[in-house]
Amino acid sequence: MERETTSLFIKDLQRDFLEIEFPRYQREPDIWSRDQKQRLIDSILRRFDIASVYFYRKEDGTLECIDGRQRLNAIMSFFAENPSDERDNGFPLRIENEISSGLATDFDPLNGHTYQEIERFVNDEKSRLHDLSKKAKKALLEYKVTTVYLSGTRDEEEFNLQFLRLNLGTLINAGEKLHAMVGTMRNIVFADDEIGKHPFFESVKIPTRRYAKELTAAQVLLQIFTFSELGEFTRARHFDLQRFLKQYEDIDPADPLIGKVRDTLDAINDGVENASDYLRNRAVTVSLVLLAWGRKVPNGDLQAEVFWKFAKEFAERLKSQVEKMKSFKVDPEYQHLVEFQRHLTQAAVEKPALTRRHEILNRSLDQWLQDGKLEGDREYEERIRQNPEES
Repeated sequence: MERETTSLFIKDLQRDFLEIEFPRYQREPDIWSRDQKQRLIDSILRRFDIASVYFYRKEDGTLECIDGRQRLNAIMSFFAENPSDERDNGFPLRIENEISSGLATDFDPLNGHTYQEIERFVNDEKSRLHDLSKKAKKALLEYKVTTVYLSGTRDEEEFNLQFLRLNLGTLINAGEKLHAMVGTMRNIVFADDEIGKHPFFESVKIPTRRYAKELTAAQVLLQIFTFSELGEFTRARHFDLQRFLKQYEDIDPADPLIGKVRDTLDAINDGVENASDYLRNRAVTVSLVLLAWGRKVPNGDLQAEVFWKFAKEFAERLKSQVEKMKSFKVDPEYQHLVEFQRHLTQAAVEKPALTRRHEILNRSLDQWLQDGKLEGDREYEERIRQNPEES
């Protein structure tokens, strides 16, 4: 197979778009969300590099798109010239910086306007946005896209293989996206000697790769800041964490709430070496830190040694019921643990799941502090006493 690399202006791609063929192995024409499309246009206006577009040049001169369909579709949808995009054809520009409140662009005043509106501003010399729209249109149409032309294949299946190889790259994960942000809260999560590197997170059995521990720390900080302000927890998807780091990018590192988080982690780090044998799940780790923070370990009536003794017993009961789930023989006295496990494995970062886990942990802790028994223990022991064969 022969290859030739060049650059095409977007206006050239715009001119030839309807003549480009898209083979069957390509993904559907409109996979990208509006958010992804808007980010691409924002990147073009910022003069960022975007991925290359690959074409196969047939013997008759027609072009077949091997890779780049979603990028081409997004660009043409912004121009309102994409008949295959029923949802977003003609979508508005959105200038956004997801890592900080800085990095403004010259084109911020055009935020929220469609390309058709920008063209109207260009044609209206009296418009206050005339000059800026002219500049934006030029920046878009004269942006150079690296274009690779392929030719000379002997087997059409080579294109399927080429498409697969071009999309082998590992997707950037949530922790890596957060790591790319800027600001004080980002540093509190990722910098050495800060919360994301706290010995507690270093000790638990969370993977160290791809910022998994720092992502857990970010979830803890988000929940504690939200609960302190609103009296309830919140969802902790990637975009929620990103928004949180951006919201607090200028926070004072000496903020009292950050200090309280550190105090909690310092306290529960005592004894965590033993707990690390069973503390391996990010969602469980977040819930236990929030439990300790809510119970004011160690400044309240709950000391770290007592906290970890409870946590170990709770984890042991949970593990035993998870094993019984596999054979559908869960003990009826521990249905709350079945629910707890469900909220670990299904939508673990959603507000209802985290809130319910917190309620179950607090209720179980109250019971355990009262008589040394976890919720369901007395009922289970009584049933087994009466029916030993069920043990």
